[in-house]
Amino acid sequence: MSLVHVDTFAVAADAEHLAVQIAPTEFVPASLRGKPAAVMAAMLTGHEVGIGPMMALKQIHVVEGRPAMAAELMRALVQRAGHDIWFHEKSNTKVTIRAHRSTWPVDRVASVTWSMDDAKRAGLDGRQNWRKYPRAMLGARATAELCRDEFADVLGGISYT
Repeated sequence: MSLVHVDTFAVAADAEHLAVQIAPTEFVPASLRGKPAAVMAAMLTGHEVGIGPMMALKQIHVVEGRPAMAAELMRALVQRAGHDIWFHEKSNTKVTIRAHRSTWPVDRVASVTWSMDDAKRAGLDGRQNWRKYPRAMLGARATAELCRDEFADVLGGISYT
């Protein structure tokens, strides 16, 4: 079964035209600015998971040559698909996120916790964003792990790196 929307190729010409028009603007992330082909690829990637071109440029990033979703987009797609996802605990030292698929029994809940100890083991804690915004970064990591584990179908195979 293919996750590609049948009409992705049908919108490619329009995406290319739009990409050429907006590639030089400040609406495009700096890493893609002036690169219409890369802008078009981001927009088409977004199209395949059901989001518009401008949201795709804002929420899908290229990390080591692969598309990666922002955690906010992952949560939005999960909720849009009719599932529940929420933060159970959120502090500067530990974040726990929980989720429930609409098809699961009411008492089944998935849970992922990320702590600063996990970040240290992964070599992330020394990075600037981790020092400035530990709660947000822990939340993003917990979100990504939970969504990859329980909602791969909703993410269309695009994960957070």
